[in-house]
Amino acid sequence: MKVSIIVPVYNSEKYIDRCLEAIQNQTYKDIECLCIDDGSTDSSIQICQHYVKRDNRFRLITLSNHGVSYARNIGLEHSTGDFIMFCDSDDYVSEKWVEIMAEAMISNQESWIVSGFERVENSKFNRFPFPVKEDIVYMDMEEYYQVFASGCSPYVWNKIYLKSRIEELELKFNTTVGNGEDIEFNVKYCNGLRRIVGINQMLYYYNCNNTSSITNRYDPELFCTYKFAYAVRKELIAEKYKAAYDTYWFPVFYSTLKNTFLNSEIGLWEKLLMNNKIVHDPCFTNVLRNSGLSKKDK
Repeated sequence: MKVSIIVPVYNSEKYIDRCLEAIQNQTYKDIECLCIDDGSTDSSIQICQHYVKRDNRFRLITLSNHGVSYARNIGLEHSTGDFIMFCDSDDYVSEKWVEIMAEAMISNQESWIVSGFERVENSKFNRFPFPVKEDIVYMDMEEYYQVFASGCSPYVWNKIYLKSRIEELELKFNTTVGNGEDIEFNVKYCNGLRRIVGINQMLYYYNCNNTSSITNRYDPELFCTYKFAYAVRKELIAEKYKAAYDTYWFPVFYSTLKNTFLNSEIGLWEKLLMNNKIVHDPCFTNVLRNSGLSKKDK
């Protein structure tokens, strides 16, 4: 079974060589790697071309800048594999990343396949294992909350997808949102599936050195971003986990009140008005009401 690996690329000259070399060295050989350059202005294209010239499994598609979701959609359109995987150009993978995920998919094509990963920041590794001790675990989709709580649910790069299901559902990444497009894609893909297959191995290395923390900068869309992520997932949360789900989200929503005060463009009164609007948003009040917080904390 052929696996198509889609790699959106944008100004990744510091990391792209490591990424593509890791893909080239996969123990599973029946792959194609689609490098979708999204208007890079550095040497990323030249590095990709180097791999295209020496390995016929690599292809390069160049675009003007439209964003990562658009690039991934172009990759889906041009993919020829039976299975789809994604890798970000500043990250890297285990040499058995494809082999282990593909073997799981071959035996479980009607399941959502999820693996653990490692978050790499300043040369420190933070493990995000699947929430079990066994090497591989099978659970009903109603246990989705466990995957969510482990931190393994939102991304597309620690999953493998059946190309025919993507086509059947006419799935594409949402190009109208700035954050949460991975979450929406995953929810739509696994909605209707009955089982989750968890691979409890660290197969993907997520590079956080190339990202800026939202805790240190003002983001006017932060509350809307969190609302979107909360609402999209909620349909997969079983009744027995709903209180725990809302309890998890309350401090996340609460943190947006602090984020407002990072805005240096407006005065105190305007900040208070912005936070008043957040506090009275139905999503915020519902999470507060339904969470498992103590009465005092509420």
